[in-house]
Amino acid sequence: MAKVVIIFGPGKGLSYKIAEQGAILGRQSTNNIPLPDTQASRQHSRIFGANDSYYIEDMGSRNGTWVNGKRIEREALCNDDRIKIGDTTLLFVLQEQTPEMSPLIELELPSSVNTPASVSAELSQQKTQRIASPVAASKDLPPPATPSGQRLGKIVKPSRARKKESPAILVSELSWPGKLVLWFSLLLLLLVLVWISRWLTLSLLT
Repeated sequence: MAKVVIIFGPGKGLSYKIAEQGAILGRQSTNNIPLPDTQASRQHSRIFGANDSYYIEDMGSRNGTWVNGKRIEREALCNDDRIKIGDTTLLFVLQEQTPEMSPLIELELPSSVNTPASVSAELSQQKTQRIASPVAASKDLPPPATPSGQRLGKIVKPSRARKKESPAILVSELSWPGKLVLWFSLLLLLLVLVWISRWLTLSLLT
């Protein structure tokens, strides 16, 4: 199969397949490939197939038929050839038929060959055995012995007693502004206590 694509001139982008009996190119609307080009003749040229090849032949046009920049009377066409008719340039594209795919051959595996399902089951079984064996072995092992021959149970880390610090040490570690704030707070608390005691005394007397 072959086709031509208009790549320059009127009708740019249009493509036409070449029929088995060939195709006539020209300005006439009844042509197989009509070209809306005033510089083209009514029946300008024709493309046809012969001996497994495609040819283009000029049909006595006024301005001639050009292939790859050369004026021709009859020329064999190759893929990507450029055909110029008047002000129109066409690209010749040879479409090779896709060969038919050969049918798939089904092979019968012998019974001794493992299928993917059996292989995966076998691998998972081996993996389970590998995981289970260290756990079972670790349960049977006795706890380690100390140099004196006694068995160790759970190791308990001795708790470290937190040192209690006296208030005097905490106050001495304060900076000078911190000490001032502390003394001011104590003085304020003392004044509040004195005022409360006085108020209680007056309320009892009255």
